[in-house]
Amino acid sequence: MGLALLVIALNQRLRQALALWATNRYTQIAGRNQTRQLILKLYRQGVRLLPRKKYRRRRPSETVTEYANYINRLPALTRLSQLAEVAAYRPEAPDAETVAQARDSLASLKDELS
Repeated sequence: MGLALLVIALNQRLRQALALWATNRYTQIAGRNQTRQLILKLYRQGVRLLPRKKYRRRRPSETVTEYANYINRLPALTRLSQLAEVAAYRPEAPDAETVAQARDSLASLKDELS
């Protein structure tokens, strides 16, 4: 029984480490641009708001859009995910309006979850 508990605990730690790695890779892609980093930070904050009992964590192999499509019931998360992908992958840096949209999406997500 002790071995089973150890395996479960290690499995959870491994999943957390992989989720953190997957989230951090977007920050690494973003480089040093402040607007990119801010949008990705807002996305991470939004994902952390999701109740663990109701929504599973994003798998390391999932893109942010695939994860939002899996959740599917939160339009604000879908919009925030789209903005995060724009920030991570578009060659030009996002402008202030895009950051404002991400902030609005995070606020909407908070409202949807309450």
